[in-house]
Amino acid sequence: PECAEAYVVKLLIELELKKPSDLAQCKAPISDSPNYQKALRFATPEYRETIEGYNNAIIKRIDTARKDEVYARGVELMKLHRYDEAVQYFQKITSYKDATQKIEDCKKLKETERLDGIYSRATELLNTKQFDEAAKLFASIPDYKDAKKMVANGLKYYVEVSNMPTTNEAVAYLKANGVIVAPSKAVNA
Repeated sequence: PECAEAYVVKLLIELELKKPSDLAQCKAPISDSPNYQKALRFATPEYRETIEGYNNAIIKRIDTARKDEVYARGVELMKLHRYDEAVQYFQKITSYKDATQKIEDCKKLKETERLDGIYSRATELLNTKQFDEAAKLFASIPDYKDAKKMVANGLKYYVEVSNMPTTNEAVAYLKANGVIVAPSKAVNA
């Protein structure tokens, strides 16, 4: 009754396995089995470490599989441009693979898409001769691509098309946002 090896054999029979090393391949942890618990109770320190190693291998394999699934779902969401959701998945496994880097990548990609959207909308407004609105949008992203140049171009086209000086409101807005364009420069730009 106090033979740890006998309880390991009973555990093998219970799980329909052939040899002790097969225990590490079980689909679920074996720690709840009474035979496992009795084997640990009567095992020598060295044998106890071996038996616990089988259960730890199962737990590690299950955890790795779970992390693989979470990581794969995060990558899939990134490909779908669902960055906030992807970040939530990667945050569950920050110490796994490059999940921390993926979180940063998602944040950068999301910001780039936001800036691209503003830039595209401003370009549309510029093309439809809505110069003040386009200039305001470009001015809201002055460091993105060539937004400062586009503001100046928008003012130039505004002056050329309307044959009027730029509005004081537009110039004030641009100055406040770091794009200093005086009406005379806009005319000559």
